[in-house]
Amino acid sequence: MTPARHVGTVLHLCNTESIGYVALKTISVSPTASVVGVTSRGIFLRTPSKQILFLSFEPHRGPLTINTAHKITNVGLSVQIIDSHLFIGDAAIRLDTANLWQPDPLPSTIVPLPTRIATLQHFLNRANVVIPSEARNLFHNPRDSSSHTTLLGMTHLAESLILNLGKGPGLTPSHDDIVIGFLLTLNRYGHYPHNDLIIKEAYARTTTLSANLIECATQGLADERLIRVVDCIFTGDKNDRALDEMLGWGESSGLNALKGMALAIKNFESRGERVVSPSNPPVNLLPNPKLHSAVMASAFEPRCTPEPSNLAD
Repeated sequence: MTPARHVGTVLHLCNTESIGYVALKTISVSPTASVVGVTSRGIFLRTPSKQILFLSFEPHRGPLTINTAHKITNVGLSVQIIDSHLFIGDAAIRLDTANLWQPDPLPSTIVPLPTRIATLQHFLNRANVVIPSEARNLFHNPRDSSSHTTLLGMTHLAESLILNLGKGPGLTPSHDDIVIGFLLTLNRYGHYPHNDLIIKEAYARTTTLSANLIECATQGLADERLIRVVDCIFTGDKNDRALDEMLGWGESSGLNALKGMALAIKNFESRGERVVSPSNPPVNLLPNPKLHSAVMASAFEPRCTPEPSNLAD
């Protein structure tokens, strides 16, 4: 058994500024994690159950994100979560100081489809993106010999989304970013009928990080920069600053997510997807903020520390 860390044994004690609800649920059941990626913007962690956490040094919030102002340089390989602290390298990060983050409620007014399309086109023009007249042409020859049995009965677009999972460059493959933008748009303002199959295929076809982000998008959850742009489209707000901030999400992830949003808008009503009206919002999957204290308390009940997981993929 690995001995439990103690706050007094670390060099740096850091506060957490905010934590996404999915991240909070993950740490409440996972006392260990492995470091699977280090970037200038933060550190990616993976639990034994393949849940991803992003320890971010930036202020942008998201469902998987734990925000801290302290930039950790001595990282190590394993992480322990004990008594409301996340121990990584020579740092102990206090988790009970965090504000629980969840997306803002849906806008009170949703503009008609022509206005949404005009706002989307404004963003596409600013980002120098051209969407083919046939939305599915964003993907190239998606069919393969195994698709008939696995994806029988799906629309061609849904099949294309699945068969291109894991393709393209980037920390999250570029085609996955398109899928994230597509699913986020449809599920924040409605429900996409192929969510469950896409989640299942994502965990089989692409990286663990992408699969986690795709699963979040099926719940209408994503980095706040993506949600802000989707809301701008649905309210007709040609907010260039919001777009520019989203384009800073990853090297090219924000741009590809915009392409996915375009796919969703161009297929939203033609596919019969229902736009959720403000008077009939979707069921909120996240807790009432008033429950924050209770949730945080239950997440940090003392526990024994098990053997560290195998760090190999």
